[in-house]
Amino acid sequence: MKKSLSVLALLLSLLAVLSFGSFSAFAESSDVNIPVSSEDTSEISAEESKIEAAVTDTASEISVAETTSEASAAETSDASAETTEETSEASGEESQSTAAATTSDDGGSFPWALVIFLGIVVVLVVVSVISIKANNRFGQWLKNFFKDHKSELKKVTWPSREFTVKNTIVVLVCLVVSGLVIGLLDFGLAKLVELLASLVS
Repeated sequence: MKKSLSVLALLLSLLAVLSFGSFSAFAESSDVNIPVSSEDTSEISAEESKIEAAVTDTASEISVAETTSEASAAETSDASAETTEETSEASGEESQSTAAATTSDDGGSFPWALVIFLGIVVVLVVVSVISIKANNRFGQWLKNFFKDHKSELKKVTWPSREFTVKNTIVVLVCLVVSGLVIGLLDFGLAKLVELLASLVS
């Protein structure tokens, strides 16, 4: 029985180490941005080329309008405003497409660390229940542990409601007073430093 319990404890410790390792790897991988697929990049490059073409067209229109007359300057400014609106809309669509691609890729990841952790907890609970029912040494130790815990909790003297309220009010008042004192000191020292800097300069 001792050998089986030691083997079980060894397996549980190995599972715990693996679960924490996979949890840290999962946490690191969740921070990394997932690259966008090739189709999305081709769409983004096509939209960028369209934006560049629109910008060059508007630049040429603006130069022609400047050479012709000053009266058409208002029209060219309107055209440039429209093109800037178009470019901003296109860039907004670009960012939305990249965000949609990343969110669709993020949704497929499976939380292995959580599953392993819950599995370890379930195994520990099952082993504890079986040991208590079998009434072996580990089960007796668990029973004694919980009995001692219950008896120690009965010995605790909890403070009364009035005592807790009074102490809470005292702590809050002390926090407010100390915050005011520190704030006034900070304000006064900042003004003193400004005065000294003005005198030196």
